Amino acid sequence: MLFRSDPASAPCGSRVLAGGVELLAIPSVFVVILPTADRCAEEQVLAQLPRSERIRIASFERSVDRIRSGVGRLVAAAAVSDLLDVDLSSVAFNVVDRFSKPLCNYPATASIAHSGNVVMAAASRGVVGVDVEQLIGVTLGARRVLSSLELAWMDQKDERDQPQAFLRLWTAKEALLKALGIGLRLDPRLVDLSKGLPGPSEEESNTRWHISVPQWGMQCMSMRLDLDEAAYLVAIATSSENYWNIRQLSLDDFLRRFAWRTGQ
Repeated sequence: MLFRSDPASAPCGSRVLAGGVELLAIPSVFVVILPTADRCAEEQVLAQLPRSERIRIASFERSVDRIRSGVGRLVAAAAVSDLLDVDLSSVAFNVVDRFSKPLCNYPATASIAHSGNVVMAAASRGVVGVDVEQLIGVTLGARRVLSSLELAWMDQKDERDQPQAFLRLWTAKEALLKALGIGLRLDPRLVDLSKGLPGPSEEESNTRWHISVPQWGMQCMSMRLDLDEAAYLVAIATSSENYWNIRQLSLDDFLRRFAWRTGQ
């Protein structure tokens, strides 16, 4: 079951119950939409970061990369704060392991992803991985990352639906690999999700899909996100029950909530 919180009625840290499951016990996910062009965005983001993070991010050549990296760390911290009900200013990712996975100073796992104007992060008491990709209408690379059974499932779709079907698989697969701590060091074709895929009668017009991966003890959810400038596929993989607390916010709204939670 997927529970999606209403951003207008469920502020950060709320103790809402979803189907009898307290939100404190389920993965917290934030999806933040960046402005298409805003010269002030970088300054706003950097102002919220500790000095060590500002120094690290300053090495990136492009402004968009500095914004994405900074927002990613802020969103990951917000997800941990929301998950554990701790003060946002106390959350830190001051250690990065050899696989570049953010390590938190609290007993939580975090994962960050970004593509285009979307930055997302998730936090969980168990393992968690996220991915986001912009839907560009092609299936380039599918035969390098999908198994033969996954390719057969994709190929049975109408040609116009195949790019979305491909990204449904790819984002779920990359989120799963990140959750397992493997990443792309393993050939993605060896991680076969075909057993958890729906049958051919499923409508590709759906905007939310669930994939069970029992052989890995994982659950994956992928969701289509339609914005004014583009469409995206986002995916979450966890070892927890099939509940996710997802909040979608603009960058301005997110930064306002962040400043409020930290007392700035």
